[in-house]
Amino acid sequence: MLSTALLMTGAALAEPLPDNAPVPDTIAPGTRLVIGDPQTRVALTLSGELGKLPFQVEWANISGGPQTIEAFRAKALDVGSVADIPPIHAQWTGLDVKIVAAKFRLDPVGHPIYVIATAPHSGIDKLDDLKGKRIAFSPGQAQGALVLRVLKKVNLQRDDVQLVELPSVGDGCVANFD
Repeated sequence: MLSTALLMTGAALAEPLPDNAPVPDTIAPGTRLVIGDPQTRVALTLSGELGKLPFQVEWANISGGPQTIEAFRAKALDVGSVADIPPIHAQWTGLDVKIVAAKFRLDPVGHPIYVIATAPHSGIDKLDDLKGKRIAFSPGQAQGALVLRVLKKVNLQRDDVQLVELPSVGDGCVANFD
């Protein structure tokens, strides 16, 4: 699937394909892609599929929407993975990113991507307890949309909580994966 998605983007080509061009079925020898997607790196490595790709991969130590979008803007990344908001924001700011593949979870409740962590002794035992509390999130990431969805679910408005913007977290754990 990764090979197909990359072929469709034109990332494996010197020039991007026009939208109406047929999808090529070969990749030029010596093609190297810079990919910023730690989850895909782990999945391909553990499955043994990494060595079967018909192109070379350089893994960029990037995760999170804002970092990925900035890497695209700097032309330092060929392919990345983000959720929800970043590609919309990128288009809005004039960066012509393309969504070439999507993934979803069959059981997002049983296998969530995000969890809401609370400080010890915060008095937050259920979502309704968020009223009057501070909620930290990284702007420009899917976390912001998640926070707003959670507030809506429990009938709270933005004014019912204090939203605190924090910078994206570092990639220290990802950098140590080999």
